[in-house]
Parts: sequence; C-alpha cells; structure tokens
Amino acid sequence: AGLKADETGNKANSLIFLHRYGFNIPLSFFVTSYAHKRYLSEGADFLDELRKEVATLPDKTYAVRSSTTAEDSPEYSFAGQFQTLINISGGENLLKAIQTVWESASLLNDNEYLRRTRISELKCGVIIQEMIPSILAGVSFSRNPVTNQNEIVIEAVEGAGEDLVQKGFTPLRWRIRKNFIFEGNEQYSLFS
Repeated sequence: AGLKADETGNKANSLIFLHRYGFNIPLSFFVTSYAHKRYLSEGADFLDELRKEVATLPDKTYAVRSSTTAEDSPEYSFAGQFQTLINISGGENLLKAIQTVWESASLLNDNEYLRRTRISELKCGVIIQEMIPSILAGVSFSRNPVTNQNEIVIEAVEGAGEDLVQKGFTPLRWRIRKNFIFEGNEQYSLFS
C-alpha cells in the first residue's frame, strides 16, 4: 500500500497501519480521494470506470465508510459528520453507496463545523470493508471525552454500532484506569 494519507484519508491510513503491524482487520478496499476528484469533474464517465473496478470485488456484504483527510485527526474527530452505509452487497449497490459517502463530504463543505476547524481542503476517500457480525459494537476513547481524565472509556451496544452512533441508543459503558474497571457492565468481560 504505497498510498499517501491524503489519498486514502485518515481512517484508511489507520487501517493500513494496523494491518502492517499484524492486527486482524476485516477485508478492506480503498477508493482514493483522487477517484472522488475525478467523479466531481467527469461524472457518469468516471462512474462507468469505477463500476468495472467494483465488479471485481469478492461477493460479500460490506460497510461503505468515509475516510477523509479531516476526520479522526489529532485535532478533530468529525464523528457522525459523514455517511456510513452497512450491509451493502452487489456492484450497483456498492457504487450507489460510494456516491452517498461522496455526497456527504460535499454537503459538509458548507458546514459550520468545517468552517470552525479552518480546514481549507477536504479530500474524501472511501473504505469498502467486509461486514463482520457483531455481538457488541461501539466506540472507545483513550481519554475521557467529558472529564479529560486519563482513562479509557468504551461505549457499546449489542448488535450493530449504528444503533449507538446514528440512532442514539443508550450504550453499555466501561471506564478503565490502569487495567482496573471502575464502571462497567459485568455481563461482558473485557479482560478474559
């Protein structure tokens, strides 16, 4: 993967890093920010080319996620600002999902949150990632986002993560400091 971070976006770059260091990640494919730029300038002509590429992917069910140069950065998370589509299968559905992610990036260009960050250019890559059935799904923070305490906070829901991040379900929560769980749901063991 000789791609630069601004070609893949921050999420994809993190996945590449994890893979390089031996972590298991779901089967993943990347649509570069250059493809988004071509889509904006060439429209349907480029979609025909992308359609051929997408048709070569294994017949699986995927999540189609944004991977921009702004989100998941050291300064800004952009959490929930871009579309993620799950349980997508079939070439045409994947193509439509990619376009939906790109459209969410275009909508953000005129967004107050983006203006406040003073980010001058937003490049949008897309991750096509195999869906893995989940028992729990959620988010993890290496520092408490509310109190700024040096503790790990994990919030998760049973089943798909979209119930937490897009539907606002009340999560299960764990707070961990120096491998000691001082808040958490005992039904699920974190250190087994």
